[in-house]
Amino acid sequence: MDRLTRMGVIALGVSLAGALVGTYFMAQRVQAFNQTLPDQYLFKAVSGREIRAFDRPITLQDTVTTVDGQEQAAVRLTYGDAAVTIPVIAPKVRDFKDLSTYEESFRVLSFAPIKDGKADIKPFEDDNWRAIVIARETRPGFDQDTWGEVRVKDWTWVIYELLPQGGISQPRTVQYRDRRGRTPAEVYARDELKKAGKQVPPLPEQGGPRLTPVEPIEERSWEWQAALFTVPKMQVSRYRFRSDAVAGTGDAEGMGWTLPLTGFSLMGMVAGCGLVMAGRAGRRRAAAPQAA
Repeated sequence: MDRLTRMGVIALGVSLAGALVGTYFMAQRVQAFNQTLPDQYLFKAVSGREIRAFDRPITLQDTVTTVDGQEQAAVRLTYGDAAVTIPVIAPKVRDFKDLSTYEESFRVLSFAPIKDGKADIKPFEDDNWRAIVIARETRPGFDQDTWGEVRVKDWTWVIYELLPQGGISQPRTVQYRDRRGRTPAEVYARDELKKAGKQVPPLPEQGGPRLTPVEPIEERSWEWQAALFTVPKMQVSRYRFRSDAVAGTGDAEGMGWTLPLTGFSLMGMVAGCGLVMAGRAGRRRAAAPQAA
């Protein structure tokens, strides 16, 4: 066995062992990460203005309400004997036959957890399902059609749940975190305190109190999935998970050392194959008869 072939065989053996070890422990870590993930949900959206949920009628009518002394478009939601007026981003066409004109700002959704890859297909009927109405809002003080649409990180979502026993829950306001993991509404609240010369407490992510009713949307939660139904299609790719199997979370290690070990081992296997092939080619040249 010539020198190149011997080096190639050694490189292949060492790299194969490294790849096997790295792949095994990588798979263990990925499995541990996946076990920490919350339930995934199957969502069903409806666009009709007259529907039913949990054997109760639902009607949705366009109207107008007053917010901070100014008129604003709204939807009147009636569920059984309960009713609420929800401020919305003005639709392109008011009183349209269905809610399709609201698809990028207001949706009626029903969802259920997926277990073992399955979910009961009985939206708006089975108690296993939950029904919500969700509306996207732009930051107050900015025109909804111009700067309000541009300032994406300032968007908030208001969620109303239609309870199976009847009634509409109190609204919850939620918001995606910014790229630094902060809730923008909390950042702005502290900016106002700073301008007023008042003491500024730490952010909730740093152990400080919440100064606004706005809740952060947690990754992989049903709120995360629901809010995406009202995000303009051009902006959906903006909302990416910050945690994954590579980086890991506080509850599960990421791939860590297993990723570079496996990667370099695969590269070593390729190099080993190249050395073996080079050694084989060298032996063929040496064995070929010399031309006279």
